[in-house]
Amino acid sequence: MAFDTYWRSMYCDSLLDLAGYQKRSILKEFVSKDSKGGDAVFFDEISPNDAADVGAITALSADYRMDFETIGSPALADWLNIQTPHTDVTKQRTLCVPNKIEAGYTFRDIDEVAQGWGEESDVVRMLQQQIKVQEDTLILNSLYAATQTRGKDQANLSSVAFPSAQVVETTGTLDITDIMSVRQKFEENYVYDEPLYMAITPQMKTNLINTNGSTIQSKDFVDPKRYFETGELPDIYGVHLIVHPLVSSYAGGVGNGRAVCWTPSAIKYNQAKQLSVKMDEIPSQRFQIGLYLNEFVGTCRRDDKRVVRLDMASA
Repeated sequence: MAFDTYWRSMYCDSLLDLAGYQKRSILKEFVSKDSKGGDAVFFDEISPNDAADVGAITALSADYRMDFETIGSPALADWLNIQTPHTDVTKQRTLCVPNKIEAGYTFRDIDEVAQGWGEESDVVRMLQQQIKVQEDTLILNSLYAATQTRGKDQANLSSVAFPSAQVVETTGTLDITDIMSVRQKFEENYVYDEPLYMAITPQMKTNLINTNGSTIQSKDFVDPKRYFETGELPDIYGVHLIVHPLVSSYAGGVGNGRAVCWTPSAIKYNQAKQLSVKMDEIPSQRFQIGLYLNEFVGTCRRDDKRVVRLDMASA
């Protein structure tokens, strides 16, 4: 017991999380969430192209029943005038398929002596951090997805391409004029009711500061003192910037990368099965300790017009 206690103490005293990996989910708090189970989940929305029919506005005319009956030879147009108009409202269903995120580890006997294999062990904590990276990856996959599977019902689904009108193309590196162009897209789509979040790479943040640092750090632009002390970015024209290294993986051949901006309701994060942690001795592996973590998560882009991509080509 003394030997066991000594090694556990030495291990905890010397433990350090080295830099270079993600420790928590950065994006999950900025999207809408649900917990529907099943191997195929659908989320219903009103189709974004169902704008009010301006043509329904008409001048006051003979559109009453008594007027119709007083007409000597009523025509079809006269009959239509007294009918209640109907405006079709189309609904679409977006498919959200769960994905299995899992991680495992087998403790050797010496590992068990040194660090223990309880649910609060450092190995469990490290594997949970790796799972958080996969959660953010699923969210980014939906934000950057070229298509989403949609339809009126499960039997009539099709791949709907991300609208080209929702892509802002520019040349050079990120600056505040690009962010304003992104915000303009949301305003053109009547998106005033939600905050805007924009994921950028660390390099994009550096470029923004190098280009517009004197503006965004000026007291005429922002008041809080912390921006001058910590290097934290303020909201740029109402757009909250989130620096995430994983965004670099979605450049798609665009020279200076592709940033993406969204509102919380645009992306649905569906926790089909919560994270479970299981540990036990495995007889077939010399009774060593087996650790297994898994969860089922699905993400989908529900509203294309609440997502704007910024493609920055090389100059």
